[in-house]
Amino acid sequence: MHVAVMQLDLMLYSCHSLKDKRSIASRLKADLQHRFAVSVAEISFQDQHSRLGLGLAAAGSDRKILEKLLQTIENHTETWPDLEILTIEREILVV
Repeated sequence: MHVAVMQLDLMLYSCHSLKDKRSIASRLKADLQHRFAVSVAEISFQDQHSRLGLGLAAAGSDRKILEKLLQTIENHTETWPDLEILTIEREILVV
């Protein structure tokens, strides 16, 4: 079994409060969970209104499929308005 893990560090340009950030974070997390069947959690920058750190995880039997899934998630996240991906860390573990 393979486990894909990805960490996204995002800049949120339209957020001026933590309330704005929570709204966008909730919508983005729900979108990624439903569209790609991955686990998503906010993992960093909880007290900063303009930054969002997300962690994603997915399990599967084929490494190449998981690599493609992570690339597709990255491409989809880039299409969100007023949001920029600052850094991405990816890892696929063999369990």
